[in-house]
Amino acid sequence: MNNSGEGLSFESFMPVSFQVVDNFPEDEQLMFINERNESLLRTSLIPQEAVELEGQDEVAIELRRQDLKINLLMDMVAELLVSQNGLPPAVKLLLNSTGLEFTTTSEDFKPGQKVEIDLYITASIPRALKFFAEVANNGENGKTVMRFVGLNQVVQDWLEKIIFRHHRRMIAQGIATR
Repeated sequence: MNNSGEGLSFESFMPVSFQVVDNFPEDEQLMFINERNESLLRTSLIPQEAVELEGQDEVAIELRRQDLKINLLMDMVAELLVSQNGLPPAVKLLLNSTGLEFTTTSEDFKPGQKVEIDLYITASIPRALKFFAEVANNGENGKTVMRFVGLNQVVQDWLEKIIFRHHRRMIAQGIATR
């Protein structure tokens, strides 16, 4: 996928499932899906938010301790849910706010096909983002490109924030990015 004009993107292995559909959902259903995606994206950033505490008084220390306990509980619940429900296989994706690209065979998808995508973007929250996309091209250099359809601007903005966080974390860790 060409990054020019599409903003940041990042490449990672993420659990994802694809299902070819005949039609995209109606506007009302897309609105509901966008609201659900927005809530999930907003929630997925909460554990990553730094808590700014003035000084190191006993209240600040206790708040930090409670925060660590809550994060541990969230991780344990996520592991339990994944072990009970399972996740689709992880696929190496290049993701940005307008679509995604991944390696596939030319028989998997055909240009113009409509696809429903369940993407698990946050390991600590085993709940899928639901996207609808159209296959833009397939088979060129073994890559399939899908363009999201029906995303509202708020969901795109939250997706860009998540991608920026991943991008910034990769740079901080010295991992090469595309």
